[in-house]
Amino acid sequence: MSSTGPDEGTLRVLSMLRLAIPYIIMRPFFRLNENDANEWVVDLDNSDFPGSLLGAKQSLTTKTHPHLRLDKTMVAIPPVNPGDQGPDETKYVGRTTSADVKTLMGRRAFGLEQFVAIETDDPRFIQKVNDMLFDD
Repeated sequence: MSSTGPDEGTLRVLSMLRLAIPYIIMRPFFRLNENDANEWVVDLDNSDFPGSLLGAKQSLTTKTHPHLRLDKTMVAIPPVNPGDQGPDETKYVGRTTSADVKTLMGRRAFGLEQFVAIETDDPRFIQKVNDMLFDD
């Protein structure tokens, strides 16, 4: 894991979603006036849904949704560093513990049991993995 933060490909959210939803829903029914780029007109004949592709996410851009002022209203998550986690996560009621993982394969998948090399494995690689997971 590495450090990452705003404008480094991290999640950005629309801070005023409740106010933006009506605009996003109504946006397909309007288009820019061909004679005046500052004027929007009702367009009930067009089937385009700006920023939406079949089988893909809804994309909001300053070109397709200019009134949302996305350059001002999108908020980035704060910087995240390796090892960051929420406070007191170990105190959550009902969280999974190592005792909940019953099968050997499951325990190995979670790094709870050492791996054993089989004929097709490189035993040196398996030993390195076990050394990284277990300090014994």
